[in-house]
Amino acid sequence: MRFVVAFLCLAIPSTALAQQAVNEQLRCPECQIELEYRCTLGSSDGPGELRSIPYRGTVDSRGRLVILQPNTGDLASVFDQDCDFVQRIGREGEGPNEYGNLKYVRASGDQLLLWDAANGRLTWVSPEYEETRTRLMESQLHDVLELSDGRLVANVSIRREATSGYALHLIAADGRMLHSFDTHAILYGDATSFFRHLFPSTSGGFWSVNAYSRYSIAEWTADATEIRRFSREAYEPYGLPNYGSKSTDTPPHWRVKGGWVEGDTLWLVSRLPDERWREGVLDAEPSESEPGAAGSFPLKDMKKAYDEVLEAIDLNSGQVIARHVEDFPNLRMVLGPRMIGRWERDDLGWYHLRVYNVRFDGRQ
Repeated sequence: MRFVVAFLCLAIPSTALAQQAVNEQLRCPECQIELEYRCTLGSSDGPGELRSIPYRGTVDSRGRLVILQPNTGDLASVFDQDCDFVQRIGREGEGPNEYGNLKYVRASGDQLLLWDAANGRLTWVSPEYEETRTRLMESQLHDVLELSDGRLVANVSIRREATSGYALHLIAADGRMLHSFDTHAILYGDATSFFRHLFPSTSGGFWSVNAYSRYSIAEWTADATEIRRFSREAYEPYGLPNYGSKSTDTPPHWRVKGGWVEGDTLWLVSRLPDERWREGVLDAEPSESEPGAAGSFPLKDMKKAYDEVLEAIDLNSGQVIARHVEDFPNLRMVLGPRMIGRWERDDLGWYHLRVYNVRFDGRQ
């Protein structure tokens, strides 16, 4: 069944609350977060091949890995728990069980949510990978969370008078727009400042985490009322997105890549400036012809410019519990709770995704 989202409501700004700074001092310095290699998916030939960077992925209700390659327009690929190829989801096209350009996937209960940019719709898929319902969603989607009553919280760009300028939108189960909210740290002219990651909370509401711009973690009720917010001023001033820096004296831009919530603990994977980031910034005048963001100082050495950090944050106190730091390996993405993927490219140009389980030795 297809629902059309109506845009006749009036967006109501969320009430601004005092922010609490994240406590960067580790609560458990001796605790260890480790990545345990599990398997590698993606063949160099045949139906399980990855022709481009595996951009999005999730773990479905049967423990299978569902991987997207938006740059190719390929269908979603399904791999079993040992990373062996199983099947593709649907067919190419515009009809039922058909997709044009999949750019988003998320597990929601026993179903999958798939967003198809070419057909402008969000599709619910059963454990057997058959379409169960769809909803029109033509604008750019970054993240979406289905609440227990069927309503959606969507981080989507909706260019309508009542919804423009808000990062998040609450949508009824029947497709009606209920509420547009969250204007925190939105920088007009910078589309990335609208991007959020969404996670369910133990109270029935949800958490949002800014992917770029100001580093902020907010808790909301199920009706989109802001409860509290943690900020991370330690990462300010910030540079520009797209691997640039405002100047050779400004750290390059950080990015939150994803995460998950376990009880009252938020796990985040982030790209943060390395201590030696100045060695990685190109010492040249800003130029739109240079690689990186226009008008910024592009980077000459990503490994020197960035670290990648996996950390656990206590959502009650806002204190970092433990942290795992690596010297900028290849793009790491969150597949599900305690599961992370890192892509690599072989000598023939084929992509592979190495899958790791996250182990936490909590000696608290």
